[in-house]
Amino acid sequence: MANSPTLTHQMLDDLHKGNAAISLLPYNSSGVSLAGLSFASADQIFTEQDSFTLAPSDPDNLYRVDQYDELIDFDEGDWVINGNIPSFATAVFDYLFEAGSAISGSSSRITGQDGTTKYEGKGYNGAKVVDATVLVESKSKKTAIVFGHVQFIVNPPAIDDHQKPGYVKIAGYILDNPGGDKFAVLKKYVAA
Repeated sequence: MANSPTLTHQMLDDLHKGNAAISLLPYNSSGVSLAGLSFASADQIFTEQDSFTLAPSDPDNLYRVDQYDELIDFDEGDWVINGNIPSFATAVFDYLFEAGSAISGSSSRITGQDGTTKYEGKGYNGAKVVDATVLVESKSKKTAIVFGHVQFIVNPPAIDDHQKPGYVKIAGYILDNPGGDKFAVLKKYVAA
């Protein structure tokens, strides 16, 4: 009795290419069920072109036996989301860093090198650890992937190319989600 093929050329219609939106919902510490989630009013991050990556780290710990060069076990490796957020907007820093003192009003403004330019804003301290449920939608909106629990860690602001905006570099680690699945791969629903 022959099986019908399930892995066919049709899979190429479901390519996830480009990222139209990266949406974040606060993660519930007891976990989340992915079914029925709405990201309609979620926060969004915007990443510098070509900086967003989602990749498993290579499984480093491959366990073999000497006698047969046979693989007997391996560690899965971490899944990591990386990206550069090209913005020094206060909203970005409020989301990712612990707030410090306000720098505003005539007595606390900072004076620039020319002696006349004045700056005001907000102080920040250490980075927060931000736990989120994350939806990454493709540019075509035909496919998406959702992660139940991602823990984001951020680096302080960076400027490394004077032709491009400064940015904040984020790294997100995909963790277990005790309330539901770790991740889901989605395709656009089209009513019949």
